[in-house]
Amino acid sequence: NKGGKVFVNADNPLLKELSEGMQTITYGTSEKDYLTSRVVKGNPFLEMDFWTGNQWKSVMSNLVGVYNFENAEAACCVGKFFGVEDENIVKAIEEYKPSNNRSQIINSGKNCIIMDAYNANPTSMKAALTNFFESNLPEKALILGDMRELGTATIEEHQKILDLITANGIKFVILVGPVFLNLSGKAYHCFETSEKAAEWLKKNPIEGKSILIKGSRGIR
Repeated sequence: NKGGKVFVNADNPLLKELSEGMQTITYGTSEKDYLTSRVVKGNPFLEMDFWTGNQWKSVMSNLVGVYNFENAEAACCVGKFFGVEDENIVKAIEEYKPSNNRSQIINSGKNCIIMDAYNANPTSMKAALTNFFESNLPEKALILGDMRELGTATIEEHQKILDLITANGIKFVILVGPVFLNLSGKAYHCFETSEKAAEWLKKNPIEGKSILIKGSRGIR
């Protein structure tokens, strides 16, 4: 910190701790924060409100899931701090269309695909799965890739994801990567590489499903 200001999510204990002693501009769900905001809805797209000082402003984003709330409220906070008018803050977020495999919804004509495969770690994987399971999308299916760079926690964290899938009763699951392959046994369709998964899908095309796709970029 060179004496500048830091935008901090006041609802995140770790970030609050790391920013102690700094000049902070906070955003969060408390009315004490510089920007106060709240989640209205998370499925399939995030809807939120932020407080302008005399009223709530509604934002209907194109971001999938409540786990994108932190990103949206951070953007609102930065906009407000730099003097962007409330209407323009709303417009900027509502017009943002995710790309580069970040929280996109794609209608392929055969399936509804939620593409969230920009990257994956245990926190983002659990958040994406939980949001997907809580949605009212029909015929849910999963295509998940290994989570990379977890070190000694690799087996434990992948097992937690498998347990979460089992607990939610999802039947059609494709897992890609050596860790999932070694852990999952014969319960699901498992492939060591995405190339092998693609070969199988060409012979066994999927139709009529709502498919969440998520995994580390290294799995492709």
